[in-house]
Amino acid sequence: MNPSRNDHRYGVASLLFSVLSVALFLWVVSILLDGWALRLMARETHLKQVDVIETELASCREEQQGRLVGYEWIDREQARIRLPIERAMELVAEGESR
Repeated sequence: MNPSRNDHRYGVASLLFSVLSVALFLWVVSILLDGWALRLMARETHLKQVDVIETELASCREEQQGRLVGYEWIDREQARIRLPIERAMELVAEGESR
């Protein structure tokens, strides 16, 4: 065999091996980056959902707490008011003791 022909085959094989190695490396890197990006997006979505729920929950609790401890007109014409639950229990207890 001609030595220059063997050198050419080794050069082609070496080049082919190098190209395939780089392609494999890039494929693995793309899979890792894709997995990382998906985890990051899932975490961000979770945080956004939890923040919205916590904000709505805090608002709802604040409104309910205000109803429990505050005074508010329900119907001025009939002189009906909303009063704190503790005060309502006191009034009921006073009414039963009479």
